Amino acid sequence: MIKKEIIKHFTDDTEAQLLSGGQGESYKIGNIVIKPVHEEEKYIWLANALEKINFENLQYSGPIKSKNGNYVEDSYCATTFIPGSFHEGRIEEKIKAAISFNSSIKNISKPIFFDEWKSPWTKAQDVAWSKQSIPSNLPARFKGYINELENIKAEINLQSQLVHCDFAGNILFNENEPIIIDFSPGFFPAEYSIICLVVDSIAWHNAKIDELKHIDLDEFTKLQLILRAVIFRLLVPYFFDSDNTDALYEEYNEFLPIIKYLNHRLPPHGHVKSHN
Repeated sequence: MIKKEIIKHFTDDTEAQLLSGGQGESYKIGNIVIKPVHEEEKYIWLANALEKINFENLQYSGPIKSKNGNYVEDSYCATTFIPGSFHEGRIEEKIKAAISFNSSIKNISKPIFFDEWKSPWTKAQDVAWSKQSIPSNLPARFKGYINELENIKAEINLQSQLVHCDFAGNILFNENEPIIIDFSPGFFPAEYSIICLVVDSIAWHNAKIDELKHIDLDEFTKLQLILRAVIFRLLVPYFFDSDNTDALYEEYNEFLPIIKYLNHRLPPHGHVKSHN
């Protein structure tokens, strides 16, 4: 249970309700949500960068300051609580909301120290985008899977900007109104952010593989972004716990429908083996 001393930094309300999302660490207190901050410098930078952003027709559960005027107190932060619920499907609506959100933040510049903030997610993204080599101590069989994906990776020329890297589970709906929560920042092509939304929805939220048809990209670019999205997700469990090999293969099985999708569209010499 969250300590009363933490709550008092942000609100005079006292009744705390544990929320099902947020990795089991988020509490609703009155009209705000309080949760731990694991990357304080990054969070504070992002909160300040978003202060004057107009999200137009979207509702965004953004950071709020404490009574002392700080975005972080004792390693906790608070965001606005907006009533809404998660729905599987509704992919076209989610894509539209995600595009609008990314468009609203496209002019936020990358700070010079951004790449110094490392997490399991950023390390996995570095491999997916060829900024870091494949970890040498991956289990041999799993490393083979990643190598197969890497071998068909080709250069693409897309402009990067600030985007939300984890839309799939973080778009809620209040009836027909989309709500964006838990901003996971990264500097990538906006198209990649949308690809991740759809690919993750297929792997985790029972979306159909043909939802990829809603992404308006040429076939080459789409496949290359899907490759990167899959490599990213497959490696996150390793960077969380390199000894948990079961998690690696569980993640592979989740993303197998997308790997099979790639196989049906890549030329014969570029096939990725589907290991059932």
